[in-house]
Amino acid sequence: MRTPETRQSRDGITKREFLSVVAALTVGGLLTEGGRRLANWYQSSGVHSKEDVEEHIRSSRIVWQPAGEIAQQDCLDGRGTQCAVGTAGGNAGDFAMKIGALQDATGRRFTKAQVGNMFDRHREVFPGRFYMHTDDHALHHLAHELGVSDQEILAVLHDPQGHRVRLMNLLKDPKSMGCGHAARLKTHAGTDEYPGITPEIMDAVMENFFARKWDRDRNMDYAVLHGEHEEKSVLRVSTDAPFDARTIVPMIQPSVIRRSDGRPSSLFVIHPQVEQQSERAWVEQALEISRLADINVARCLQLMREYRRAHLLRTARDLVNDQKFFDAKYDPASMRIAVEEAA
Repeated sequence: MRTPETRQSRDGITKREFLSVVAALTVGGLLTEGGRRLANWYQSSGVHSKEDVEEHIRSSRIVWQPAGEIAQQDCLDGRGTQCAVGTAGGNAGDFAMKIGALQDATGRRFTKAQVGNMFDRHREVFPGRFYMHTDDHALHHLAHELGVSDQEILAVLHDPQGHRVRLMNLLKDPKSMGCGHAARLKTHAGTDEYPGITPEIMDAVMENFFARKWDRDRNMDYAVLHGEHEEKSVLRVSTDAPFDARTIVPMIQPSVIRRSDGRPSSLFVIHPQVEQQSERAWVEQALEISRLADINVARCLQLMREYRRAHLLRTARDLVNDQKFFDAKYDPASMRIAVEEAA
């Protein structure tokens, strides 16, 4: 995810700058009728209406799956085209947050080796797909640093051969992270901006993910997201029904082509109840994953809730630019989804 404020109009200015110019010209009586129509279209296309979100959901493929069977959590990034359960940073960001909460709940400072061992045991306890993503911009940066073409970089990432040490170091650089949340975790590791996150945690996550990927672990899912950010709202998916591991959850495409008019539609997608279910499942296995004997499980769970909220709000401060929030309330029995604009 990249900051929406950096999006450029065709004239090379940001949307906010464009609308400021429009406002000034309108007040001065200098804007033509055609210009006013263009400005109205540009402004209205900046955020979703309730009807836009409903059309997005109608246009999306939706996969329903029990919460307890969902291993892969994609990033909430709106450029994804797969049916997804969204959380900030995907599985990688989720794991880093949980380790940070465990670390602080036990009053320790984990070494990179300790986090690496916990990563391995986490994968034993919670097998399945483990998601991290990059994007075209980060791949272009990597290719430039390694002196290869944009076409060759994917092959290098799949099998780095003689590039392995240098590539690993580059991949830990925020400039090479195509996920804005992960880049911010690494940039602000060890500060109050992202509580619980340390450089050791972030380096261990990156190193162990790619070591497994390069050893041909097909469950290490390194997705490449394409294009620019065009998200126009934030969608929170939840149900008012009782929620546990057996509750089915709708997995929605963040990016779709609208059936009604063929226009693209993109939004951030997050599933807070799935996040909470995964936290409960994780703390139940914390003793096995950490091999520590003095874990206050309730305190660890409390910190997970606090840290997840703090991390999400900190990243949203940079990446969510005046978008509206909507709630997708669903009924597990009928599998119907109703959209409500959030307060």
